[in-house]
Amino acid sequence: MLFYKLRKKIQRDIHLLEIAFYLLMVILLVGGRSISKLQLIGPIFLYDTLLLGAFCWAALQHKKRQRFMFFELLFAIAFFYLAVSIILRPDKMSYVIRQFALFGYAFIAYIICITIMSRGTQGLLVRIQQLGRLSVLVQTAWSSYIITNGGISSLLGKYQGEYNYYSPLTVVGTLIFAADMLFLANGKGLKYALYFYSVFLCVTFGHSSAIVAVLCIAIFWVIKNYRRHIIPITLLCGLIVFVIFNTSEEVKDANATWRFMFWEEASEKIFVNNLAIVGEGFGVPYASQGLLYRFARELQSYGMLKEESKPYLVPMHNSFLTVFYHIGFLPGLLLLAPYIRGVRRMYSLGRETLFLLAALIALSTWSFFNVILELPHSSIGFWAVYFILYQKLYKEDVPKEAIKARNLYF
Repeated sequence: MLFYKLRKKIQRDIHLLEIAFYLLMVILLVGGRSISKLQLIGPIFLYDTLLLGAFCWAALQHKKRQRFMFFELLFAIAFFYLAVSIILRPDKMSYVIRQFALFGYAFIAYIICITIMSRGTQGLLVRIQQLGRLSVLVQTAWSSYIITNGGISSLLGKYQGEYNYYSPLTVVGTLIFAADMLFLANGKGLKYALYFYSVFLCVTFGHSSAIVAVLCIAIFWVIKNYRRHIIPITLLCGLIVFVIFNTSEEVKDANATWRFMFWEEASEKIFVNNLAIVGEGFGVPYASQGLLYRFARELQSYGMLKEESKPYLVPMHNSFLTVFYHIGFLPGLLLLAPYIRGVRRMYSLGRETLFLLAALIALSTWSFFNVILELPHSSIGFWAVYFILYQKLYKEDVPKEAIKARNLYF
């Protein structure tokens, strides 16, 4: 009787945790940076406090969880670099903690997600779908506001000099919605129309990488459904992406050049200086003084030279490159485990798993060109999709042959 009551209490608490986690994402979606940067007392932020509260709530649940060993090994390596960095750079402690936050946010999301998914993935999967649909509604309302106050030209350009997405999580949610429409939604005519509407919203964001990200979902859908013609389709899709990048002014402007110069130096450190094996650790500048002077000389960009903290706090606008920079390229490849497994099995996966894989591919494309995983207000949606897909691929959507083989050993 006592065991039954305890089990019921745990199940109820996990359901409440799921709702709290979803509400946390909704707050970020609606509040954006104003919420993630809202300070309670001194250096204590409201969002970080709520996130840590959810983490503690999840960690205290006495429930058997499915663990993801590839990710735990990745985090163990990151934690090792954290310990070494604290010992070697005690004078840079604030920078060490700020840079490690990339992995800290991931681990917090990991504990919360695997706790919620101890009851199965369905509940969290539905929450992610709801986040996508709410994001489209919020962005539609915001676009209407932009048209009313700035005209259609502002919607297709930049409103008051800023990107047109309402909040960073809006982009994440819109990409999730686009994948939902192509892989899960029913009703051919309506779902395709809604997908193209999400493409339109991505066009209005004012960022070319959002357009490429949403088109990657369509490319993945075409490759999945037209397997016999995969080579010409892949070449055609590659040509389309190439044309977009070569005709877009954003690819040729100073902002894009700044990225490419940053990536060049970071890649040299990762692959040449560190031989793709070790990382730089934490509490180190992302950009050298030489690169900062190049920014100033060639691009008239002086921001990172004027503030001493900027080289430590402004990464190279490529979240995956940031991971490799801190812990090394080869250890960082552990992050790609669900991508590799998903693509290898894409023709035998269920619709829900395909939806998650398509969403993750789009979110990864967005993260490849922006600072996403490093920030609290954008990383949470990425990691939620990542861990649900991980659970699906390794625990639920598994071929019968693999289950039989597993039963021979366990």
